Amino acid sequence: MNSAMNFAELRALPHWSFSSLNQILNICSQQYAFRKVDQIEPDFVPSNLIFGSAFHASVSHLYRSLQKNGSPVVEKELSEHFTETLKNRVKAESLPVRFDEEKDLAWHLDKGRQMLQSLVASLDPQDDVIGVDIPFIAEILDEEGRSVSKPLIGEFDAVVENQGRLVVVDFKTAAAKWPAQKCHSDLQATAYLMGLRQSVSSQQSLFRYDVVTKTKEPAVTRYLTDRTDSDFLRFTRLVQMADRVVQEGLFYPHEGCMACGGCPYAGHCAKWHQQSYLQLSA
Repeated sequence: MNSAMNFAELRALPHWSFSSLNQILNICSQQYAFRKVDQIEPDFVPSNLIFGSAFHASVSHLYRSLQKNGSPVVEKELSEHFTETLKNRVKAESLPVRFDEEKDLAWHLDKGRQMLQSLVASLDPQDDVIGVDIPFIAEILDEEGRSVSKPLIGEFDAVVENQGRLVVVDFKTAAAKWPAQKCHSDLQATAYLMGLRQSVSSQQSLFRYDVVTKTKEPAVTRYLTDRTDSDFLRFTRLVQMADRVVQEGLFYPHEGCMACGGCPYAGHCAKWHQQSYLQLSA
């Protein structure tokens, strides 16, 4: 399960990340092009990205204590870890961090601490933490077992053993609870279980989303899901489509998608049709 290379070394190789695939396939292929192809600097950094990274860092700190000591760090230490991490990440940004009018830095600090308290209170005592922030590499294979694209490289937030099964755990922050069926179609579970099963085939394995809401009273909901060989083949076909999009430059704005409202490339996107016309006419 552990790669011989660390995450930084793996990322130096030609590869797909799940976030890039998701951006092309589900969010906005033009946003991917602005970021990865044209390498345009965004106008700002959305606060939810900074918040999410700081929250994940503190959850990793929590799960490392579970792995090492079998018990969580004390609430004060975890709260201080999150506060320091979020403040430092906001301060370190070279671009402006955009907060909502009613949800400033103080709101995010308070909400993150509440969410961590909820997560600690809801820990599953049957989880035996095997590892935290584990890098992995997975081949994109067709039905004949042939590699058909760049490998997928990623990092498991945590891997636990629960009732004799290996479970990849991914921590999510969300505005509200997920629809019950979302976990069964979400591509990240497919991608990550594919990565796990290519390296560990002798034990039953599942994927779990631990979703912590930013609601007035934060709640933790766990969504357990599985995938089949057919799901993995479907994922391979989608990766092949993403390859074609990049190779042929078939990028376009996904008008009205959920990411439009807070997109840091909105100014460039507003002029996309003019620039695209000039390029096509050249």
